[in-house]
Amino acid sequence: MSPKVARRTAIIIYSVLSAALLFFTSESAFAQWENIRQVGAAAGLADNTVGEYRTSYTIGEPFASQLDLDPSSVTLLSGYLSQLPSNTLALSVLNFESTGAVVSEGVLLGAETSNPVKFYFSNEVAPEAVASGLEVREVLNNLGEPVDSTQTVSVALIPNETAVSVNSGANWKKGSVYAVRYSSAVSDINGLALLSGNTHYFSVKMDHLKNNVAVAFSDLRARVAVPSGAYASDFFVVVSTAQTTRPIEAANRKLAAMPGGYSPALSVVSAAAFSEAGNAVNPSSVCVISLPYSDANGDGMVDGTFPPVKVKNLAVWRLDEKNNLWVKQVGASIDDTAMAASFKVSHFSSYALLAAPDNDVSGVYAYPVPFSPNAGNGARYGTWNDQITFTNLPSSGKIRIYTVTGDRVRELEVVPPAMKWDARNSAGETVASGIYIWEIVSGKERKTGKLIVVK
Repeated sequence: MSPKVARRTAIIIYSVLSAALLFFTSESAFAQWENIRQVGAAAGLADNTVGEYRTSYTIGEPFASQLDLDPSSVTLLSGYLSQLPSNTLALSVLNFESTGAVVSEGVLLGAETSNPVKFYFSNEVAPEAVASGLEVREVLNNLGEPVDSTQTVSVALIPNETAVSVNSGANWKKGSVYAVRYSSAVSDINGLALLSGNTHYFSVKMDHLKNNVAVAFSDLRARVAVPSGAYASDFFVVVSTAQTTRPIEAANRKLAAMPGGYSPALSVVSAAAFSEAGNAVNPSSVCVISLPYSDANGDGMVDGTFPPVKVKNLAVWRLDEKNNLWVKQVGASIDDTAMAASFKVSHFSSYALLAAPDNDVSGVYAYPVPFSPNAGNGARYGTWNDQITFTNLPSSGKIRIYTVTGDRVRELEVVPPAMKWDARNSAGETVASGIYIWEIVSGKERKTGKLIVVK
């Protein structure tokens, strides 16, 4: 090697080792590592170009390019791959499982009454810490009702795996839901603590000889009630509120394109039942699916909808899985107290809670008539603060106010269920005393009425 090349190589090696050491991520049964910085070729490549540098791709050893390089355009890069232990990482639960069960929306569903539930950690847990830092409680019974009782369990490390087994000794209750809570007292063999707030839920297969209710953990009001005898053997039901499947997303897009201004699905409940063998099965008896909505003010309007949706116009629609379309169903029942629509089904699928546009203007009226805010009798004639009220409004539309000669005074956008007019024209000026005609238009529906203003 010429002195010039040797000097350049020495400078580069010093620079790389002092400023750009390469580290890689590694997890073993005994330690965890974090990635600080890396420069490397994709898998299968012999070398990699980064800016003006070209490197050969070997791992775990000193490396340097042996290619014939043009000194005027590139520079030789060499360095080492090394590991840097980190104490900033935390122990975490990677997943959990039980024989015959499935995971949906982060919940393990369909565990056997006698089988343990296995929890897999990111590293080996310390035997002396895992049992003391674990608590199991029954949180829902087979009817979906809240429970809060401690479950006696045994905890064992699984040899040759970064996992523990939680066993109830065949005492998991059929149809119940359990919460497994790990505290930060649990640590791995290196002393790294478990991330705090770790709670994992699992349910047990349902007794086919009893009534059962399956819930969605994203919203406990989304549920499926299954009567006794609907199945010939024990089973479990997966309930989801997700709207991210391709068929549902396609159906939502088609809904938005329908004439009439349909609002997006307020909620979706998808249900699927499985036998003990893991096969999808439909019930032999009628089940009831409940789809939630929100009306926190109790004003009969569904929260968060625009145009505003009236609770009375809610309906259940079923997903046509062949054509990816929502199909309106009849016979849904609305429970104002539970804020949910219930619908009887004999086939499990995806169901949506939707509201058709409300264009009914038949019940619209304005008060007080006359409006005389200076009369000194606010209860009878109104006040400037109370203004003129339009009530029983449809979901959308416009209110137009005219003089008796047909000149438009003001146009207002409908905001159900009721809204005010401040007796001002479109220029912000208080209107003169006299008779005014109001008109409301919603879709193809229209209604008119009379107002009297006395100042």
